[in-house]
Amino acid sequence: MAPSTADTLLSGGNRLVKREDFLRKAKIDLSDFFAARSSVRQFASQVVSLHDIESAVSLARMAPSCCNRQSSRVWVITDGNKIQTALRIQGGARGFAEEIRGLLVVTSDLACFQSAGERSQALIDGGMFAMSLLYSLQSLGLVTCSLNWSKKHKTDCEFRRAFPIPPQETIVLVIAVGHPKDEYPVAVSQRRHVSEVVKIL
Repeated sequence: MAPSTADTLLSGGNRLVKREDFLRKAKIDLSDFFAARSSVRQFASQVVSLHDIESAVSLARMAPSCCNRQSSRVWVITDGNKIQTALRIQGGARGFAEEIRGLLVVTSDLACFQSAGERSQALIDGGMFAMSLLYSLQSLGLVTCSLNWSKKHKTDCEFRRAFPIPPQETIVLVIAVGHPKDEYPVAVSQRRHVSEVVKIL
């Protein structure tokens, strides 16, 4: 895989950014892109390539993280039997599990954090990375469904017995990923009005 823009940056320290360069790259209309994102529960039979997953992860690496520690990891499952095992344990894909051709387990490495004061940071950083990953996958023409990991300790242990995720990595969520069918249904739900979301202090 060719190096991304992130790979060509300085390895450490800081760099100067010109305002006009920032605005030229940042001022793009994302209205349609954001509106196109939905949780998809029907997938084409085509398997997602590891190259596409790595390309999406390369983009998502630019997500912010506490002190730029970059704690997020992505475990990739493409074997059909292993996907079904993971989904059985996760328990949130009933009715469409058989269509899933790729599964990503996003984790956050607790070794990147230093004190009890950072007890929530693994999930915060992992959540920001996961959203960046979802949008990165979308930019490559892939569709996704986020499957939560609000699980009891027993379920977490069962998953780790089935898959060799290191004990210092906390599971943030599981992402089903695939190619879109020619036509597929998605759930429609009314979004809160901006006035309900924005609160002035």
